[in-house]
Amino acid sequence: MHFLRNVLAQVSKGSSEMVAAAIRTIFAQPDATRLAGAVLVEAHDERQATGRRYLSEATLALLAASPTKERVAASQLMTA
Repeated sequence: MHFLRNVLAQVSKGSSEMVAAAIRTIFAQPDATRLAGAVLVEAHDERQATGRRYLSEATLALLAASPTKERVAASQLMTA
C-alpha cells in the first residue's frame, strides 16, 4: 500500500489511474511477486556481503539533523 502511494505521488494526476492499474496487474501475478521478492532479497544480500549501506553516513546525518513531521509531532506530544 505504501509503495503504491509513493509511486503515485511521483506520477501526474492524469496518469495515476493507468500507473495504479499497471502496478495492480503486476502484483496480481504470483510469479511476478515472487520474482520481485527474489530480486529484492538478492540485492539486500549483496549489500550485506559487501558492507555497503542503503544510505551513506552523510545522508543519515542529514536525516537526523532535519526535523520530520513525525518527530515534530512526537516532540509536541512529549511536551504536552
